[in-house]
Amino acid sequence: GACIACDSLPCPNEDSARVECGGTSEGRCEQGWLAVTPPPETILWGLHLTENSTPDCVDNGGNDIPGVSRNFKITGSVLRLAACKEATAVGRYKLKAQGNWLVSFYVGVPRYDQNPIIAPAAFPLEDAGKPDPTDTLEITINGFTQTFVNAIDEEGQGNKLVFYHQVQDTSYIDYTFVWTSSNEVDHKHLFASTGTAAYMGDALPLAQAITYQLEGEGTLQGELSNSIDGRSIKSNGNVKSGYRVHNKIVRLNMPGQPADVKLLMGSSLMVHVAPDAKGKYDMPLAAGKYSCSASMPGFFTTFDPDCQVVAGKTLVHNMVLCPYLNPGHGRFILTWGEQPDDMDLYLDAPDGKDGR
Repeated sequence: GACIACDSLPCPNEDSARVECGGTSEGRCEQGWLAVTPPPETILWGLHLTENSTPDCVDNGGNDIPGVSRNFKITGSVLRLAACKEATAVGRYKLKAQGNWLVSFYVGVPRYDQNPIIAPAAFPLEDAGKPDPTDTLEITINGFTQTFVNAIDEEGQGNKLVFYHQVQDTSYIDYTFVWTSSNEVDHKHLFASTGTAAYMGDALPLAQAITYQLEGEGTLQGELSNSIDGRSIKSNGNVKSGYRVHNKIVRLNMPGQPADVKLLMGSSLMVHVAPDAKGKYDMPLAAGKYSCSASMPGFFTTFDPDCQVVAGKTLVHNMVLCPYLNPGHGRFILTWGEQPDDMDLYLDAPDGKDGR
């Protein structure tokens, strides 16, 4: 037969090129270097399921479960075992670029309260009974498995248990959630929150990215701070989560590991910044325009596409991290310097009367 030429079969993605063609082989499409760093992506697990043999047993936060009616739907943003003793859900999420991605989210542990202020299903409080220690949620992401177990002690109830894992050289997030329990009370079961995938660079040589660097060196200085109170985030200790339970401030215990602070040019990871124990960093860098990201267990990844390092000057760039939010919640964060420009923030949303 005729020999297939790669240039005769364009790839569907303009950032990709077809390689390994010849004979009767159509080859494959391979992503090239990207000039723009892909931003973090939000993964709504329930919207990308490929297998769900017991749909009545997998609650995605909407009104799809028989007998469940919600005034405030958060369809697709959580996955929880409904009024069943076991269930399995499998899905695949297509990322916008191929590379290394940090996948992070939390598993919510319910907290029993006979008279919750907000009842009966506003995380973490529920009045359906004490959590069952037989409840487990096994999560597998691209071959990596982590198992979460319900807590029955007072200290463990209401916690956000963290999944935090980097997958290598992929354009898909393949996931499996397996729930098991000895009871059929949905509000006592564990749930998985919305996921975040943050780009950590690709496996290509740095040759193209280096051409974007400028002559000379500058310096990057800054610190990691909590969006709740502006205080620095240390690798040890605890910080405010932004929530209260019965007027008591809920705090997050830090994992004892430094944040993942990275500088990228396009799709290339150029520098891995190592903050000290107090969350501060200070290091020389080749001049150029970078993208900055900072990730830490218990927080959403923060991303800034414009971190311009100028030769002979110091860029002071603090990274503000937002603690994980409860289901259905949002948080808007404004940052400013000593002499801020005029700042306004508007939220456009439905008013419930067919208007805005």
